[in-house]
Amino acid sequence: MPPARRPLRIGLCMGLMPKKVGSMEEMIVALARALRVRGHPVRVFVLPPVGDWFAARLDELAVPITLLDLQSEGFADGGALARAECDLLLISLVGPRGHLVRQAARRPSLRLLFLDGASDDGPGPAPSLVRRLFERTFMRRFAGVAGVSDYCTRRDASRWALPARRVRTIHNGVNLERFRVGPVRTSGGPLRLLAVSQLIRAKGLDVALAALAQMRTTDARLALVGDGPERAALEQRADALGVRARVDFLGVRNDVERLLVEADALVHPARWQEAFGYVLAEAMACGRPVVASATGGVPEIVVDGETGFLVPPEDPAALASALDRLTDAALRARLGEAGRARAEALFGLEASTAKLVAWCEEVGASG
Repeated sequence: MPPARRPLRIGLCMGLMPKKVGSMEEMIVALARALRVRGHPVRVFVLPPVGDWFAARLDELAVPITLLDLQSEGFADGGALARAECDLLLISLVGPRGHLVRQAARRPSLRLLFLDGASDDGPGPAPSLVRRLFERTFMRRFAGVAGVSDYCTRRDASRWALPARRVRTIHNGVNLERFRVGPVRTSGGPLRLLAVSQLIRAKGLDVALAALAQMRTTDARLALVGDGPERAALEQRADALGVRARVDFLGVRNDVERLLVEADALVHPARWQEAFGYVLAEAMACGRPVVASATGGVPEIVVDGETGFLVPPEDPAALASALDRLTDAALRARLGEAGRARAEALFGLEASTAKLVAWCEEVGASG
């Protein structure tokens, strides 16, 4: 594909998990690379700290990094985003109505795009009429909004009264070379379950512990990858349920792809409305079945009975029943094979990046 006819100076204001190399970090690097190939100068805006791997990859691409300070940026003279020499700003790091974006929005020539990957706790109390009017008026400043799932896209279109021409869905992408299919274990040892998430209440890991205690398969093991404020409470809960000896708290890891291949299945019992769930697509790319709560955008990722099983949130009995079914190695193999095929068809990093590049160029050309 030839370079774009008109180079755009593009800023990527996106989030990082600096303790590990995750799919989000890989997506930002892949997007920066693809934009550079198309002839667009790129600058990345992130919160500190910045991991060594991420900084090195962007340095190789000659893509500069600007560090943001949420504590002071809203009161700075114009703000880093507003001062940046950009034609277009793709934002997913911060809310579209925060200080940083309001400062940047003062530049009439700057085109704004919002990529929404935010999970939420459900509808909650209705905002006031004044707030709804402010939000809808301010969101007119954005040239486009994309959700990482149809759930997010529908939510945003309704919340901000956006016309169909200004919204779209662009799924997150995972590196299909990094997350590869591993052999399905047919015998030898207990069922090995893996959960990967922040240790926060919204992720429902206490429900996973309760399900482990209720499973008919009494020797199944659960490994929890991640860290967060709920760790001590989860350890105490595992003790109280009598399953602590079968639960491994692994902390933050940089080798999730290996842990997925070593596991028999991924469990993801989220309480909140999950926007996408990167690890769901990662597990499917590794050929591993997924058992997850049917919340938010999850049913768009995991097809119930085809690539895994969906269960109601807050239902350890239903979760336990679904996990017990995965003692069948042939079933795990069938679900995993279908999961890999779905990941290749819908959630590849290259395809996702191409859609983001096309979106930026489309909006840039219309400005």
